[in-house]
Amino acid sequence: MRHIVINHGVPKMILTDQGPCCESEEFRSCLKKLGIKRLRTAPYHPQTNGLPERNSRTIKGWLLAKGGNWQVDLLMVLLAHRASIQTTTDKSPFMLMYCRYPRLPVDREIGVWLVTRLFPEELGVERRKARENLTVVQECTGEKMASSKARPFPLGPKVKWKDRQNPERSGLGVAEAG
Repeated sequence: MRHIVINHGVPKMILTDQGPCCESEEFRSCLKKLGIKRLRTAPYHPQTNGLPERNSRTIKGWLLAKGGNWQVDLLMVLLAHRASIQTTTDKSPFMLMYCRYPRLPVDREIGVWLVTRLFPEELGVERRKARENLTVVQECTGEKMASSKARPFPLGPKVKWKDRQNPERSGLGVAEAG
């Protein structure tokens, strides 16, 4: 939380999962002191926090591909991810945040230092375009989801199930109506 506030200022609200670090008294006290409204994702429902979950999956995949030490590689993988142009916005997250291209280690190696920087009015235009692109992608995804059919499961065969209220009851059983 300290990192977010120091680098970006105090947010109005924050969306968290229900992990131990987000449920601690220290975290709640910090949010209260800073006047930050807290929203929680639904337990066992990662889709609530879809974009960060998708980013985490991408980053984990890159870290696994590197096959090295995650603690050492994580910062470089994050830099690569933030410098990559996203198909949904047609810009890199770094460019949309800082109004310039990042300086990458490879730039120094090949002797190229991009000094391309957007003027404030250009940044506003680029962010608007990014939001429009994102809206189009979200609408297409929504249409695709709306047109998909739920798979019917016939009564009778055994299925795995989970009782979130009473976890020891979870297991393998016969599907029932309802």
